Amino acid sequence: MEECTATSARLENANLHAVSIRRANFAQADLAHANIANASMESADFARARADGAIWRGALIREATWSDAVLGGSDFSGASFEHASFVGASLEQCVFSGSSLGIVDFTNASLEGAVFDGAQLDDATFTGATGLTAEVLAGADIRNGGVPEFAGRDRAAR
Repeated sequence: MEECTATSARLENANLHAVSIRRANFAQADLAHANIANASMESADFARARADGAIWRGALIREATWSDAVLGGSDFSGASFEHASFVGASLEQCVFSGSSLGIVDFTNASLEGAVFDGAQLDDATFTGATGLTAEVLAGADIRNGGVPEFAGRDRAAR
């Protein structure tokens, strides 16, 4: 699909498995518990969307924003992100295990209980992110900056 506009749409529990969309606009949409696994999206806008509990496993997402989105409990395992912004997003309990995150901005995001085990973070930014601990990033491969200031410290010293 070349273009999709679903601004403020109610898509709870939607099955978007393996869809391919360029210029997707899901701003303020409700995608709670949606299945978006193995989807391919480019130039996607999820600003202020609600997608808590959504399944994004294996998705390929390029040039996307989730600014101020609510994504708690979503599963991004094995997903690939290029140029993504999660600025101000609620990402509590999200799973990014085995994901590839290239040039991703988590500025002011809430990351309490998130899991990045086996994730590759290349040029990730975490400025002002809350809930960011060594445990959250345990097992992640962090490259090219964005290393939180607690990195490399003894856990007991925090």
